[in-house]
Amino acid sequence: MESHRYHSTNNVRQVSAGLLLHEVRALTEGDAIIMSAGTSTVACFLVQLARLRGIPVFLVVRDRAPDQLGDVKDRLLGLGAAAVVCESELRDSLAGRAPSCLPAKPTLALDCVFGPVGKLLVESLAPGGAFVLVGLLGGAGANIQVETRHLFDRRLLFLPFRGSEVMKKLGDCRVEQIVTEIANLFIEGRLKIPEVVTVSWKGASEAGLQETLSVTIDKARSDSVGYRKIIFVMS
Repeated sequence: MESHRYHSTNNVRQVSAGLLLHEVRALTEGDAIIMSAGTSTVACFLVQLARLRGIPVFLVVRDRAPDQLGDVKDRLLGLGAAAVVCESELRDSLAGRAPSCLPAKPTLALDCVFGPVGKLLVESLAPGGAFVLVGLLGGAGANIQVETRHLFDRRLLFLPFRGSEVMKKLGDCRVEQIVTEIANLFIEGRLKIPEVVTVSWKGASEAGLQETLSVTIDKARSDSVGYRKIIFVMS
């Protein structure tokens, strides 16, 4: 079953995490990453890969009930995150209403949400840092206002990320090398699969599968907090 979970998530998300860590911007000692959608599969993989390189990652998650937030923080810290904060904690910290919730100023912001959360990531960056748009979970209509102080005073860099374009630029040999390195980390037990819901297709009744599919689609369409990826095992 573990191999099914690996193959179901490795093709895109682990490779995306590797590309974001190694190919977006050169990172050195003293650099740090902040990333939105902190419970996402990509974020969970990136935290582990970055830890192996000694790069701290600060994850931003959506607000939720205190007990749920505590569980999420414990789980992500256990994977190797240097800090886990919810959106309101980061907002209050940046506004001066609370002490700093980040151990250091990040030099790279990876935003999978955009909109208000992306704005928080921009404001958290150290001068000379880079903001990378990875996804649009906040909706295609979301936006971020880039001000002159971001470009001139703080010298921030704004970049898009498209995995397919990055892989095309790298070439097949380099991409294959990245995939092999990540696969070896999994085999060695140095890379963990994030928590997912696994559903076996084999032997399940038609009615049971139909119900599971309906629930899966409803959850994917909803805006609920704490939604976990569902993996269907076909054999």
